Amino acid sequence: MRLARLSVDQQEASFELEKTQRIPDLNVSLGSQYSAEDRERVNVVGLSMPIPLFNRNQGNILSAARRADQARDLRNATELRLRADVEQAMDQWVVAKEEINSFDQTILPSAKSAVDSATRGFEMGKFAFLDVLDAQRTLIGARTQYVDALASATAAWVQLERVYGDVSAIPAAR
Repeated sequence: MRLARLSVDQQEASFELEKTQRIPDLNVSLGSQYSAEDRERVNVVGLSMPIPLFNRNQGNILSAARRADQARDLRNATELRLRADVEQAMDQWVVAKEEINSFDQTILPSAKSAVDSATRGFEMGKFAFLDVLDAQRTLIGARTQYVDALASATAAWVQLERVYGDVSAIPAAR
């Protein structure tokens, strides 16, 4: 975003420079020459300025104006893209955070309890070994999904930090 703003500033400065180029510069010349009639040295001052009848720098001004407009359009596109990236990252982070809380509060404790119950039941002869393995597979699957949710939350947080640089600048509205 900083680069886009810098580009806009540069193109606007170029536009202003081209506008000033339509007014020609005044040329001043100083010198001295020898006058044969008076037989002495004469100091000469000259002023000249081209009259812009045909060249008022309109083409360069128009070109600079179009480049400045293009830079502003690119800045606006960058801003919209970054806003969409932030919104998507915030949504991803909120969903992942809710999923992590669900795993912490409900799913993982329930799966762990199921493994413990199946193991005790197997030891007492009430369940088959396949029931214990199925409960363990369910717990391992839940832990894998939990790690995936943590990775998703971390990726969303990193995306936010990439855009903002300082995550404390994110509004507390979410």
